[in-house]
Amino acid sequence: MNSNITDDYQAIYGFRGSDISIILNFERYFPSAAVIKLEQNYRSVGNVVHAGNYIMSHNRNQKVKNLMTAKHQGEPLRVIGTKTEYEEAAYIAAVIKKKVLQDGYKYEDFAILYRGNAQSRVIEDFFRNQFIPYTIVGGHSFYDREEIKDIIAYLRAIFNRKDDTAILRIINKPTRGIGKTSQDKIEEYANTHKVSVFRALKNAAEIPGMNKRSITKVTAFFDLLDHFQKKLDSGIMLTTYIRYVLDQSGLWKHYEGDKKADEKIDNLKEFLVLIDKYESDNPDKTLEDFLQEISLVTDSADKTKTDAVKLMTMHASKGLEFPVVFLPGWNEAVFPSWRSQGESEVEEERRLAYVGITRAEKELFITWAEQRSQQDGKQRMHKPSRFLEELPSEIVEVSQLSL
Repeated sequence: MNSNITDDYQAIYGFRGSDISIILNFERYFPSAAVIKLEQNYRSVGNVVHAGNYIMSHNRNQKVKNLMTAKHQGEPLRVIGTKTEYEEAAYIAAVIKKKVLQDGYKYEDFAILYRGNAQSRVIEDFFRNQFIPYTIVGGHSFYDREEIKDIIAYLRAIFNRKDDTAILRIINKPTRGIGKTSQDKIEEYANTHKVSVFRALKNAAEIPGMNKRSITKVTAFFDLLDHFQKKLDSGIMLTTYIRYVLDQSGLWKHYEGDKKADEKIDNLKEFLVLIDKYESDNPDKTLEDFLQEISLVTDSADKTKTDAVKLMTMHASKGLEFPVVFLPGWNEAVFPSWRSQGESEVEEERRLAYVGITRAEKELFITWAEQRSQQDGKQRMHKPSRFLEELPSEIVEVSQLSL
């Protein structure tokens, strides 16, 4: 006998081309098939299961189920509003610390599940400051993401002309016609003459075997870095300057054409939010100070931790379970995403909410912030997610914090 187990409640991959109508119309396609509903939940306490059932009842297109659990009702769901995303992260960090220090939990008992990868940055920063060990599941730490390493490499190369590693990372990114062969010749020249790669770029015409076309490309890259250096010396605001580098270097355009464009652009926008806050909090500090602090962050990363809080997207959490789950960023335009406008897209976001909720075994915390930072440095008001209104009020404790 052939069998196939599917769950339309967890159909969350429409962005990859998955078509939920195949599941919803299964009996029509295969009228002789037997459909057996598996409605027993062995993972979660009663309140979590009830919340999952209740939120899914708002989807018009679904196979109706009534999930049940033999476990006790458990703690009520906590819905917490904060003023900003920084207070949101501080609240999460404080709850985890308290539960570890006073209630006998381990760090590995906690998971933070967010809608988009860019949301991890603020949480990571707070966890490092509070010495809370964490690990990114199914992805990279914010500062280890390709696009963030690229913009940081540009800044390092601009500030320190002897940073060969940074210059070699960006010499052909985005593509500017300086291929591997030319790069090898540049490195060989630098090593032979005991000079920096930057100096080798300046002396491109003297590099053996470098043809005229390659010399032109290398010289143009040298001139670009030189231009960026002069622009920095002009006294421009740091946030404005980095936005200028992203644009003039071609990184914005490069990542807009990437297969994961939305995610990468969101991360670059979050980097601008980071820069703006750093500049606002430290008006007397320079690019050098920022790069030194970033070095401390990236050099201290420990990727071998086992007793650590798990950070991941809700998509990456499918199939996993954790004693205590935090779902941050339940704001309109964050979750559901601003990209999800039509009914079918919102219904998929709701299924994603179901996945996030039902990862919790014992306790569930859902947070949102009244204001969230934008890439222009301004705080903008964000409404709480419509999904919060779709939770069963009888099992939800709502509070508004001002930390």
